[in-house]
Amino acid sequence: MDDGDLEKLVAQLDLALKHKITTEIPDASLTQKGISQLNSATNSDREDQAATPKAVHDIRKIAESKLSGVSDASLTQKGIVQLSSATNSTNETLAATPKAIKEAYDFANTANVAAKNAHDEANRATDNANSRLAKKQNGADIPNKSEFIKNLGLVETVELAKSAYPKSGGVVNGNVDATGYVSGKGVYEAPG
Repeated sequence: MDDGDLEKLVAQLDLALKHKITTEIPDASLTQKGISQLNSATNSDREDQAATPKAVHDIRKIAESKLSGVSDASLTQKGIVQLSSATNSTNETLAATPKAIKEAYDFANTANVAAKNAHDEANRATDNANSRLAKKQNGADIPNKSEFIKNLGLVETVELAKSAYPKSGGVVNGNVDATGYVSGKGVYEAPG
């Protein structure tokens, strides 16, 4: 008990705690919490001990030294690559991500649709041009001339022209007034 000796009291308390801890707290395992022994070994395969920060640090140094010996990848050798989502890069030391590939695919698909639409429009324009009349033909290539005359509203004019005075032969009833010279063979002046 307490006789005033502080060192003795601390030693007894320490002994009591160790006894309590070792008898009531189980050892740690993969399936239960508990007391675990620390281990600084870097080659241990034990699962009932915990790695110290020193062991973790040593393993990290080993891993870094192994990685530092790997070269960067290039077109001619395997190695470490950096990923990139850029779709406009010409860099040959970066690897494209699926996002970059999808963006490039979507862009190409959109361009393909636009090119097809432009091709279709060009074909329609060619067909339209081919079905029109040629200006240099001056109407000689009009497929249905009588329908064309009808559409221009010239049917009455054509009929009037058909019944006009002929250039040769024929009879003129009534007076003909002429200004200027009239020539011809057998032109007679009627009395009166």
